[in-house]
Amino acid sequence: MPSSRLKRVGESPTIRIANIANQMKSDGIDVISFSLGEPDFDTPKHISDAAIEAL
Repeated sequence: MPSSRLKRVGESPTIRIANIANQMKSDGIDVISFSLGEPDFDTPKHISDAAIEAL
């Protein structure tokens, strides 16, 4: 059984927004979610090339 302290912990706002974005995607809405910091698309090549060149 969880402690009383654990029962008071609320949902993470970041996870909440990610869940909303995922629901919107499954509803057919075109969404780019920046909530978790991990986009679901590859970095465009010209940006990767520029980062490599800068290093």
